[in-house]
Amino acid sequence: MNPFKVILFVIILGLIIFFIGFNLTNVSDISIGFHTFEDVPIFISLFIAFAAGVVVMLPVVFFRKKKIKKDMKDKISPPALPDVDDQE
Repeated sequence: MNPFKVILFVIILGLIIFFIGFNLTNVSDISIGFHTFEDVPIFISLFIAFAAGVVVMLPVVFFRKKKIKKDMKDKISPPALPDVDDQE
């Protein structure tokens, strides 16, 4: 594994922990229609919203990769050659 990726991961993890630490006291009530969750920390609601966005985007990413691979395969295939019988 690339050491720069590890360093970047540690820095991002430190920023996330820093964000969580400063927002532990910021709470809010969250209503989902039939139930209200009281005193939910803001960072938890942000992470849930982020996770929901990831779940929604996963099918788009996977189906797009398949389409791109299919398009690339069509572009790489050689063109059809004319029949020899047609030329006299």
